[in-house]
Amino acid sequence: MRLSMKAMSFVSALLWKASALVVCLLPIVPTYETGFLDGISSIYPGFHGAKSFSTVLLGTGCAFADGAVGGFAVAWLYNLIPGDELTTSFGRLRRSGRIRRSFPETKHTKEDLECIACLAG
Repeated sequence: MRLSMKAMSFVSALLWKASALVVCLLPIVPTYETGFLDGISSIYPGFHGAKSFSTVLLGTGCAFADGAVGGFAVAWLYNLIPGDELTTSFGRLRRSGRIRRSFPETKHTKEDLECIACLAG
């Protein structure tokens, strides 16, 4: 299964933007510790705490871009990893035609089938 890089980027960007918006608006509460907000302001240039509405918009805009890049990178790395069958040498041999089945087909005798029917019945 492959991930859509566009969808993963958009969803990741929205989630990170929403969380950054909540964190940027929390300093309105007087008892809120601003340690995480100081950490965000050290990462995003031009954002220095929630002093005004424009800085909140700047912080959430930077978070949206950061989330989009992060989501794109995660989807890209996920899509680089091949599926189960591609990674095994057995899967490559089976696709090449050198191996036809995982297990040899079992030939049941008439007595075997009667025994199985007897046990099931």
